Amino acid sequence: MIRLLALIAVGLYPPGLAEAQSVAPQFEVASVKPSNSGPQGVWDEGSHERLRMLNMTLKSIVAEAFGVKDHRVFGPAWIEVERFEIIAKISPEVAKLPEEQRWKQILAMTQALLADRFKLEVHRETREMPVYALMPAKGGLKLGQIGPPSSDWVRARIGRGTLEAKEMPVAQLMSILGGVVGREVVDESGIKGVFDIKLDWAPDDVAANPGSGVADKPSIFTALQEQAGLKLESRKVPMEVVIVDRAERPSGN
Repeated sequence: MIRLLALIAVGLYPPGLAEAQSVAPQFEVASVKPSNSGPQGVWDEGSHERLRMLNMTLKSIVAEAFGVKDHRVFGPAWIEVERFEIIAKISPEVAKLPEEQRWKQILAMTQALLADRFKLEVHRETREMPVYALMPAKGGLKLGQIGPPSSDWVRARIGRGTLEAKEMPVAQLMSILGGVVGREVVDESGIKGVFDIKLDWAPDDVAANPGSGVADKPSIFTALQEQAGLKLESRKVPMEVVIVDRAERPSGN
């Protein structure tokens, strides 16, 4: 089962739980090595007895393990640049657990692996962080709420400058928008149910290129207002962050 980066970290691991455990659960065996190509992401496959974290920076791996977004992890510059591949075997007992319990164990095991192979030491603190608040735009929402509130994320068609989905919850939209604008998005939309959505905008890196074929498309901010009746308003709010106090390149397998 593919677990997208923006999807697996949120809400699965209570802050401080793993740090408080006297004996952390362990993977049965794990391979850690440098990586510089190929697909990027986290996979929990088939029988759930193997975890693959591919072509990821240590910053992203720490974010996954400690249940925060990438931009809430701070540390040495190299943890944002150098990439690694981790392939780990999960015990059959853990693999058979219900999904939420299984991922709690997997994230605890990932923390233990990072401490062992990367000599990772971290602490948590609260900092003022820039965010965007998702709010109704002038004129009101243009999204029809077509179902009751849901925590189930749906399959969405996401491309460069496109988003289309049916019966999407607002939490999923905020996660997607956060990836587009590079900043965490908090909910002040007032949306209570799921909705259908279709957005079309010019990605920032090509919007100004006359030959790109998207120069006439709006920015994501304008597209949200015109196509969904929503806006993103800049704010600063206190948020928990993870500080990497110590990290070393990984020891051999």
